[in-house]
Amino acid sequence: MMLPLSGAPWLEQIPSRWSRRPIAACFVERNEQNSSEMTPTLLSLSYGQLKRKDPSAFDGLRPASYSTYQMLYPGDVVLRLLDLQNDKRSVRVGQVTEPGIITSAYVGLDCSWWGSARYAYYLLLALDILKVFYGLGSGMRQSITFSDLGRVPIAIPSHQEQRAIASFLDIETVRIDALIEAKKILLSALEQLKNSRLTQILTGAELASVESGDQWLPKIPRGWNLVRLKFLGQIRSGVAKGKKYGGTSMVEVPYLRVANVQDGYLDLSSVSLIEVSDDEVERYALRPGDVLMNEGGDYDKVGRGAMWSGEVSPCIHQNHVFAVRLDDATIAPWLAAITRTAYAKFYFMNNAKQSTNLASISQGNVKEFPVLLPPEAERGRLLKSLNDELLRLSDLAEHARKEIDLLTELRSTTITDAVLGRIDLRHNFQSKKELEAA
Repeated sequence: MMLPLSGAPWLEQIPSRWSRRPIAACFVERNEQNSSEMTPTLLSLSYGQLKRKDPSAFDGLRPASYSTYQMLYPGDVVLRLLDLQNDKRSVRVGQVTEPGIITSAYVGLDCSWWGSARYAYYLLLALDILKVFYGLGSGMRQSITFSDLGRVPIAIPSHQEQRAIASFLDIETVRIDALIEAKKILLSALEQLKNSRLTQILTGAELASVESGDQWLPKIPRGWNLVRLKFLGQIRSGVAKGKKYGGTSMVEVPYLRVANVQDGYLDLSSVSLIEVSDDEVERYALRPGDVLMNEGGDYDKVGRGAMWSGEVSPCIHQNHVFAVRLDDATIAPWLAAITRTAYAKFYFMNNAKQSTNLASISQGNVKEFPVLLPPEAERGRLLKSLNDELLRLSDLAEHARKEIDLLTELRSTTITDAVLGRIDLRHNFQSKKELEAA
């Protein structure tokens, strides 16, 4: 039985020459258990692509055997119909290009009924793009089966038109994907240029001619100084979470974590609360002009900093975030910026202690960080020059991201319009005889 067309708005405008059938009448669920004594090619579905997976590098729990996995063959379509409630962004459809096996948690479909297995793939991909799968479960169901999917009505063009549509989409998706990839390469280049210009401007690279005697910054401009951070102010640790207070009077206050301190800015979209004693609020309270620096985190993120401007009051910080309180508050914007340079990152990465998953840097090493200090007037000029440059590059990057969004939308629209007959592709048929037959 097919669902009523009133529940299938994607079929409202299909060409009159096309027919309609339920999915169950056009696909056969593969359900072929792996019976090979040898382990065939192991496949995984990632970002809509079926790729080989190394059995020896299995993520998570490795199965004792692959006998419960299902066999797949070239042309088959795989659907991942799991976790529908929580994940509405993944591409859930892929097409098999080589024989292999995949977890039986996925649905494998034989496309032999179709005139073009490639068209069958694009049709199911269109249903995924239109979020059809998400409306098939009820209540708290996290997944659906082929039986749930089988009643969904779909559009069936002639075999010749199927092949024409599939050929058109193969060409168009490759073309659009190439444009998207070019924009991503541009974004990567802009990010590299941003980091390069940030270091060049803040270290005065073009003017560096004086030997500094420091391994991290061997040459500096004339009239600039390298000063250890410990001589510029106090490096303060924060409150430890989970501390026992006994009967002490407590108060709940906002506190900053490692995740709040990003590279050059503070992410305050999610600020946690913590219960501490009254005297600790005063002890750990942040003041405008404090420079926050991460004590721990990923290897390349240790030491990254940003200036606190009193966005939340009162607010304290956890012990994995250092707060640098400078004797001269006018240096704070410069210090926050200089932590983003290449020499600063190299310093923190080389002095960090690496554990299995995380790295950390000691308060002592933070105190020894060599801060490059130009004259005060020069600091202001350089920070303005840097902000202007970063704003220009940010505008270019934002434009590229918007173009990627538009191209991604164009790709989706092209697929759905083609497989639903909104684009007439009969002129793509190979012969006049085929055109007349359609």
